[in-house]
Amino acid sequence: MAVYTWTSSSTNPTVEHFNVQPEFRTIVTEFDSGKRVRNSKWDLPRYRFTIKYRTPISMSDMNEIKTFFIARKGTYENFQLYVPSLGTTHTVTFDKDMQNFDYFANILGYFGEVSFLEEVV
Repeated sequence: MAVYTWTSSSTNPTVEHFNVQPEFRTIVTEFDSGKRVRNSKWDLPRYRFTIKYRTPISMSDMNEIKTFFIARKGTYENFQLYVPSLGTTHTVTFDKDMQNFDYFANILGYFGEVSFLEEVV
């Protein structure tokens, strides 16, 4: 399985920050009486990781991400995201599957963000 490694902004000036957001799957059912019942579908959170690059992103960084994105077939193939500052590895996919990589590249170039979604295992 492929590994995507990012480095902190202290070692890589093109990375501005790294964001980790936990997500839960909770189903809320509301009855006619107004009572609400919650059902948790996941025991553990799933994480969304976002790497924010400084814009404008360099062409070498853009090409590296593009090559990795194409090799994974967009959101099709899982890969390992290793985060040195956290010392953890997570099985993830790209968050969004862009049919047109030029559009993805324009978004990346404008916003400077790449998002990954952890697979629930």
